[in-house]
Amino acid sequence: MDQTTFQKQLINRYVKNLATLDELEVIDYLIAEGTLDDLLMLNMQENWEIEEAAFAAEVNLVRPPVPKLKLWSRAAILVAASIAIMVVGLYLFKFSGIGRSAGDKESLVGEIAPGKNAATLTLPNGKSIILNGAKTGVVIDVSKVVYNDGTELTEASQKGMQIISTPKGGTYQVYLPDGSRVWLNAASSLKFRTTLATEPQRRVELNGEAYFEVVHNKRSPFIVTTNQQEVQVLGTHFNINSYTNELVTKTTLLEGSVSVKPIGKAEQLDQIKNSIVLKPGQQSVVNSQTLKIVQLNAENEIDWKEGDFVLENEMLESIMRKIARWYDVDIVYAKDAPLDLPLSGAVSRSKNITSVLGLIESTGKVHFNIKGKTITVSR
Repeated sequence: MDQTTFQKQLINRYVKNLATLDELEVIDYLIAEGTLDDLLMLNMQENWEIEEAAFAAEVNLVRPPVPKLKLWSRAAILVAASIAIMVVGLYLFKFSGIGRSAGDKESLVGEIAPGKNAATLTLPNGKSIILNGAKTGVVIDVSKVVYNDGTELTEASQKGMQIISTPKGGTYQVYLPDGSRVWLNAASSLKFRTTLATEPQRRVELNGEAYFEVVHNKRSPFIVTTNQQEVQVLGTHFNINSYTNELVTKTTLLEGSVSVKPIGKAEQLDQIKNSIVLKPGQQSVVNSQTLKIVQLNAENEIDWKEGDFVLENEMLESIMRKIARWYDVDIVYAKDAPLDLPLSGAVSRSKNITSVLGLIESTGKVHFNIKGKTITVSR
């Protein structure tokens, strides 16, 4: 069954009052995208009822502003798309070519699931403890480590430098010894001392991405070091994206004030200001040669913490890096893959990968093939 036939059947079922709630969600989605416009025009003269159905759907639909390429609206995610995304994603999986190659007989039971709570705590003596995935985080004090439900990790009670790290497909929360709270995104790590609360400078080292809610202490600034920068705060809420496979390091401020200072070879920093101070709603972008400030919707930068992928004219290649980290998959690009394809919209990170890729493929600009844990991207 091709897509046109599928869409005609949806319209006919709507006209005859036979459409399910899931199918009604798909119809609203397709009309909002303009996908059904030509098909409805062709059928107007043949069936007046279809025209009435289209009009009814239009007046009941609140359309978001349509960007150059819209993947899905933020409002739709929050209101009704949990069902629609699943339906559209499964439809695309079955009918439009997205899915596994003919030689891979794995069924939807073996679908690539989204990430989950997963982390490892490395102690000062080098011992690693796999943290309980049924818990959402840990509270680390100078003398003990407990899960956020109060369960104590007796073997983790060691003073000194500790590292909490998440794998690809993992996320975790940690309360640091000073009371500051940190959310770690997938494939990230945070290094800190158990004596953090009593030190003149509360220093931590980040690799990857994390959202910080720092406890105010004017006598002891909180300093986050990454491979490209140093961020100093007294008490504030901010996000840092410092993955080594990204060209830049981004620091986004949601509340308070932070100072961002590039670090690296002196000759690379000659043209860069010594440091900049961010205000809420601003983001610093740092690489080896530049440091700039941009205004943006800061809430979109912590989409991962809220359980979503939120995109604003983001290039396909960047999006696929996020997908690779969260779903723990490998990405392979065909020669014709549209790496610079800009996409906007939102989709829940709780969806299986087929649903997410299905929505991207619905733009008609890109195709995905899944085999095992490898995703091949082509035009």
